[in-house]
Amino acid sequence: MTITEQKSRETILALLAEDNRVAIVGCGTCARLCETGGEPQVRAMAEVLREQGKEVIAALTPTEACHATDTPTLLREHRDEIDSADCVLAMCCDSGAKVIAEAVSPKPVRSALRKPETEASAV
Repeated sequence: MTITEQKSRETILALLAEDNRVAIVGCGTCARLCETGGEPQVRAMAEVLREQGKEVIAALTPTEACHATDTPTLLREHRDEIDSADCVLAMCCDSGAKVIAEAVSPKPVRSALRKPETEASAV
C-alpha cells in the first residue's frame, strides 16, 4: 500500500490556476484507505473546485488507479469528457498518476497528493 496525504487546498488551487475545466481521477484502493482520494474525497474536491469557479468535467474513481489495464480502459470510456478538460487532477499515488498521464497524454496531469513527510524520514 502506498501512503499518501492530500496537498493543501491552496497548493491544489495554485496548481490549477490556469485550468478552468478539470477532470478528477481518484483511486479506490490505497488513496481510499488513506482517505485522500477515494470516492468521498473526489466528490469533496469537485465541490471545492466548483466553489472556486472551476468546471468539473468528470469525477472518476477507478478501483486501482495504478492498474495499467483497468484505468486506461475507464479513461477511454470517458474520453470525450477527458478531452474537453484542461487538465486531469490525480488524487492517487505517483504510480497511479503515471498510468493516468500515459493514458491521457498529452493532457496535463496535476497531482493532488504526496507522500507524507514522516514517511520520507522513516527508517
